[in-house]
Amino acid sequence: MARVTVVDFDKLPFSTIIGNSQQDILTNTSARHRDRLEAQGKFPASVKLGERRKGRVLGEVLQWNVDRAAERGRQTIIGRDHAS
Repeated sequence: MARVTVVDFDKLPFSTIIGNSQQDILTNTSARHRDRLEAQGKFPASVKLGERRKGRVLGEVLQWNVDRAAERGRQTIIGRDHAS
């Protein structure tokens, strides 16, 4: 059986390092896709946590989401879309 962990991202400091599972939820992208975007300079840089483990800074990932929403010409405010 898969283990499910619920994270309340609103209560975490923006400096928190998050792993792939949390990034999957926040960005709706795969780890491989994020790595490709990072190599192109289009996604926040990873932070090496160990020999085979890395994470990313929560605040940078959230900002990436805001930037994607802004590219479509709308401003996102906590779960609501408002026309610019």
